[in-house]
Amino acid sequence: MEQQPAGLSYRELSSFNALRRTAESWGRAELVDHANVAHTGRANLWAREDRLPWSPEDVIVAGLAGSVGLVSVALDSHADQALREGLYWLKSTPWLRQWEADAARLPIDYTGRYFGGPAHRVRSAGHDIARFPSALMQIRDGTFTGIRWENKVKIVEHITTTPRGNPFARADDPLEAAALLLKHWAADVVTPMSLPLPGWTLLYEMPHRELRKFAHEAYSGMAPGEGLNIRSGLLTPSLGSLAVELIIRTHIHLQSLAETGTPTLRPAMRAKLTEMLLAGQGLIGAASLTKAAAMTVAQAPLALGHINVPALIRTGTLAIELQRIRRERLEAGPPTWSELAAIQFQEMSLEELSLLEELLSSAAPAH
Repeated sequence: MEQQPAGLSYRELSSFNALRRTAESWGRAELVDHANVAHTGRANLWAREDRLPWSPEDVIVAGLAGSVGLVSVALDSHADQALREGLYWLKSTPWLRQWEADAARLPIDYTGRYFGGPAHRVRSAGHDIARFPSALMQIRDGTFTGIRWENKVKIVEHITTTPRGNPFARADDPLEAAALLLKHWAADVVTPMSLPLPGWTLLYEMPHRELRKFAHEAYSGMAPGEGLNIRSGLLTPSLGSLAVELIIRTHIHLQSLAETGTPTLRPAMRAKLTEMLLAGQGLIGAASLTKAAAMTVAQAPLALGHINVPALIRTGTLAIELQRIRRERLEAGPPTWSELAAIQFQEMSLEELSLLEELLSSAAPAH
């Protein structure tokens, strides 16, 4: 090969070197071969944090998980009916019947005037898991406490006997009262009406009549058990979200096992897992919101039952996690030239530094 001519432009120089590599059968230049241990360690750290692109298999798995999620949204009513029947079977088991007997005649179960009916659980704090302290206090005091409105006037009722005039069961010891409350809730949550959503009873205590009516109708449903409750609003929707998690997590951990020999995920692989989960959970959440919006005209209160709250919450947490990963990735970044130079200078011997100083001094322009 002829000697490299002088005075070439950058493009001409690149073309000349390309021809020379071909003619002399040069191998590909690997910059890592010229890096020292410190440079390599910093580069490996950056590579572990770098984003991994999705492979065709990733896209297929994400699509499969999303399809399962869409099916769960489309068939949420059927899934809830099946779950309702399965849970109701538990009510006949010996241990649950024993719990129901242990927690009988508690004040939170008052069904007298103003607070009775099939939807009585939405009319007081006693069946709201978000209002645990209030429910516990009623059991310790042996007194039912409920709020009703009459002519726009708020009335707080304190009742100490059942509709038949018998005193309520009570427990002074906090641990005993908590045990009775949890047993009572466990026996109720498997019934068709289940328990109200956490905090839902607060809506029934609001001064706005239409809001109270909405809370009652949404919990009551068209038939017992078809309203919005813990089972239909949280447990049933969670099935689709869990399916998405299971499919995508299994795929990513198997992929990691095949590539690295261990199912433990490195940071970059964990970031891709978060991306895929966000896509799957976001699809479920969007589909459930669309279905709820489409059904609002026909049955406004019951349409809320089609919103997949667990998927929406999970989508939000994944988005926050992905933003955190992105911020850490940007902060890690590749090493700058100044950092590489600093690393290089730290590893140079005293003689090399002295020689470099002499070269720099001799190359400096005279003033």
